Amino acid sequence: MTELTNPDRLYSRSEILSNPCPVPKAWGVYAWFFSQAPGVTPTDGCLVHDSKTLLYIGISPDKPGKPNSKSNISERIRCHYNHNAEGSTLRKTLGILLTEKSGYPLRRVGSGNRKTFTNLGEQFLDQW
Repeated sequence: MTELTNPDRLYSRSEILSNPCPVPKAWGVYAWFFSQAPGVTPTDGCLVHDSKTLLYIGISPDKPGKPNSKSNISERIRCHYNHNAEGSTLRKTLGILLTEKSGYPLRRVGSGNRKTFTNLGEQFLDQW
């Protein structure tokens, strides 16, 4: 648990997206610390490390007796940074919390149930 709440190191977006990615290609749990809370997110009582607030914990499970999750920790974290809201709960939540600031609400695209913030909204999230 200490590895999540008091990590030895926090990685930046550019470090995560570099090759090779410093995050292990393993299954497990990861923590996401924010320099600023998105939108009106309350942070009282949240854990703070190096002036950053822990607001999200994600998993990439290894299920005993079953196939591993399709994505390891490295792939999941990179997905949060550069894919769209449909494939990332963190990204979808951030986009919703930042809708007023971005001007790009979550929308259904195509003929199915797929939802994103449109191309410009996803670009806004890439930069936020």
